[in-house]
Amino acid sequence: MKRIMMVLSTAACILAWSQDMSSVRPYAGLKTGVNIGTLDPGNSSDNLSGTGFLVGFAFGMDMSKVLSFEFAPAFRTSEYGTTILNTPVGARFTNFWLPINIAFKAGMLPVISPYFGISVAGNFQLDGTGYIGEAESDINDLENDAYIGFAFGTDIKTAKAKIVPEFSFNFNLTADSDDTPNVTESVYDIHLQVGLYYAP
Repeated sequence: MKRIMMVLSTAACILAWSQDMSSVRPYAGLKTGVNIGTLDPGNSSDNLSGTGFLVGFAFGMDMSKVLSFEFAPAFRTSEYGTTILNTPVGARFTNFWLPINIAFKAGMLPVISPYFGISVAGNFQLDGTGYIGEAESDINDLENDAYIGFAFGTDIKTAKAKIVPEFSFNFNLTADSDDTPNVTESVYDIHLQVGLYYAP
């Protein structure tokens, strides 16, 4: 995870220095949305799924008309559940989400700019609750995971602000548990989010 973050950060720094710094446009603001999560237990059982929310701040630089770099820490909730014999079973988590994003923009129009993004992220579980029907219990074995993400979005710019709706697919690179060597678990999340930024 650290190596991936270092490689992406280094690449972003090199790209930033290669640009004419007079064209760099910083921005900062709020990013929020919905998190739709799916866990495949890998043992022929039904997938577990659920919906959560995320909210956080984003700080970035439009380094040219076709390239931007962004750091967007957020708090997000996630849930993975199913129904067995008409009884809901699953787990809910509160997480600290720490992504680094690079976006490659079409740069076709001065106001609207579609883009494709790639990111690496750390997901740090802060709190967890397991449930079976109405019965709940704390989860003490919390995890830290590494994700890779792919995004599609659009920059909608005004004089000193921009709105950025975005769809992203995030795949957990470290979901497979050592406790279950005979099966391969996988976890992926879909984020539907929007950023509201001040961009002087």
